[in-house]
Amino acid sequence: MKRCTVTAFAIVGALALATGCQNRTEEETWPCPTYDATITPVAGLDASLSCYQEVVQPGQFKNHVVNTMADYNALFSCTPPAIDFTKYTLLIGKTTTLSGNRITSQQLRQDCLSLYYTVNIQQNPTTVVQPAVYYALVPKLPAGLNPSFQVQVLP
Repeated sequence: MKRCTVTAFAIVGALALATGCQNRTEEETWPCPTYDATITPVAGLDASLSCYQEVVQPGQFKNHVVNTMADYNALFSCTPPAIDFTKYTLLIGKTTTLSGNRITSQQLRQDCLSLYYTVNIQQNPTTVVQPAVYYALVPKLPAGLNPSFQVQVLP
C-alpha cells in the first residue's frame, strides 16, 4: 500500500511541476519584442533587377535574407545601388511564371519571434515566361527574428 501512495504522490508532483509554467500571472508573461515592420524603398534597385542572377524554374521560389554588402553584390551580375546594412536587412526573392506577371501587394507582419514577408503576384493572360523579383528593405532584423517568405502566385 505504501508503494501506491508514494507513486501517486510522485505522479501528482510531476503533474504540478509540468503545469507550473502555465500558471503565470499577467505580469510574468514574456513580452514579444517589437519590430518596426515597414518597407523602405531602394532608389535605383528596380533598374538593377535584370542583373539579379538567381535562376528559377517555373513554380520554384528562391529567397534570401541579406545582411552584408558582400552577400548583396554576390546576387547581382552588375553593381546594385548601395544599401547601409548596419541599418537595414534586404529580403529578396525570385520566381518564374509561365505568363506575364506583376506584384500586386507586399506586406510585413510580425508575430512575436517571427516576421512574415507576404507577396502576391498576379499572372497576366500572356504566354511569355517571365521572372518576378520581389524585395523589401526593412530595418535591421534583431537576432532571433527570423523572416518567413510567403509568396503566392495568383491566376
